[in-house]
Amino acid sequence: MKPIFAAPLLFLLLASTANAAPDISGQKRTEFIALKGAEANNFKLPANVHLMRTTNLKASGLVSKRYQQLVGNAEVLGGQLTVLNNAEGETVAVIGENHPGLMSTNDININEKAAQTVATKVIGNAGKWSTKLMINPTDGRYFYMVENQRSDSRWFHWVDATTGSVVNAYDGLTTGDGVDGAPKAPLVQQKVVRNTS
Repeated sequence: MKPIFAAPLLFLLLASTANAAPDISGQKRTEFIALKGAEANNFKLPANVHLMRTTNLKASGLVSKRYQQLVGNAEVLGGQLTVLNNAEGETVAVIGENHPGLMSTNDININEKAAQTVATKVIGNAGKWSTKLMINPTDGRYFYMVENQRSDSRWFHWVDATTGSVVNAYDGLTTGDGVDGAPKAPLVQQKVVRNTS
């Protein structure tokens, strides 16, 4: 083959695969998915997800379905897909993240109650509690996401499912970034001023 034909041939080969729907079966990697049009309509849901909720977006005529990836009974941190369907049932957009081939790297030695007890030793027992088993796709470790809601805070504790140690803790109301990466301002109770005239 002459060198003059090598570049156009390579371009044609790459161009024909660039628009193909992603194959997310059986490979251990993070797959960010953002599809529309024919690619979205040809998309096949991975077997490792379950439907979390369906929302009718009446103003747009679309239906949104949110799926959560699971490894066993554990939700995958960040492993969610949103699928938008039109009135005819055609998929018009898919966006989200999937982690094909994700496997656990630790055992589950404690239960939800024990994980919550770990968090109560740090912040006390007040408030509304919820706990769920999760897996971190970065390192494959099982952990419990222990959430505590109070009027002035919303604490999250990540409790390792093997050791029971706290591997991450933050107040979801005051920790993190706000608009344009600026630190979140603490919530301040606003005074209601009434017009009395």
